[in-house]
Amino acid sequence: MRLLFFTIGALVVCASAAYRQPGEADKLRLLYREKEKPKPGDWLQHNSERHYTLGNYMNSNPVRPDKVRRLIYVYRLGTNTAYEDSLIAITCRYLECVFHLRTKTAQTLPLSCVPKGMRRMHDGNLQVCTKFVLDTLVRIPVSYDAAVAICFTKHDLYPNPSWNYVFGEASLKQRVGVWSFSRYGNPNNKPEFKKVLARTLKVASHETAHMFSLKHCIRYECNMNGSNSLEESDRQPLYFCPDCLQKLSWNMGFTLKDHFKGLESFYNRYGFAGDSLFIRKNRSLLN
Repeated sequence: MRLLFFTIGALVVCASAAYRQPGEADKLRLLYREKEKPKPGDWLQHNSERHYTLGNYMNSNPVRPDKVRRLIYVYRLGTNTAYEDSLIAITCRYLECVFHLRTKTAQTLPLSCVPKGMRRMHDGNLQVCTKFVLDTLVRIPVSYDAAVAICFTKHDLYPNPSWNYVFGEASLKQRVGVWSFSRYGNPNNKPEFKKVLARTLKVASHETAHMFSLKHCIRYECNMNGSNSLEESDRQPLYFCPDCLQKLSWNMGFTLKDHFKGLESFYNRYGFAGDSLFIRKNRSLLN
């Protein structure tokens, strides 16, 4: 997942109240594995990144929701089947659990709106340029009550002619992002649906966190790790590490107890038993 690189003060009081116990995340650290040495071809083997502390994040003027901007707008590019729309709907519920903001269905962009210069055939697959989608969302423009705007598509993506593909891409400044589930399997095949869902939940939460100015994590095995391949992405967990949770908790104004309660309910509902058990262990350490 490729990372590309407004101040809002209205939520500072609320967020600070939710963050009145900065030691909460420290209680969880023993449950999380430190980032392993990268394997050949992994993201960190080819990209030099550094650790950003909570203080670094707070001082970086990150994108934040406020009293007006409280929604995650969800667009679609292209026409979907019922199973594909179900995949997106479940992912929206997950984003609400992770970021504690409501999602709102926005317009569907027809594939015909993509000009020839912003699409290509690659290895037999139709690909759409991420720059066109991101620029289109910015021009719509993003609604006044949108904290961020995201676009889902089943069509493959590429950021520029020199890249083979990307799973998704987000801007840290313009509050827009796009991601594709084209390489995750066939959601219209019922036995494959859960695998495609897990992969989509990962990339959607990862890219949405980027839109709230969260950078890649290099300290723990975490959903915010960079990824160069589907195989590398599959090795990474669905959840966020204590460091990233600290940042999101401060930014979004939620408590870790409430956060884990919502995640556990979601994982139970959609059959992610292992993730549910891990989240339950986190909750037990906060009681």
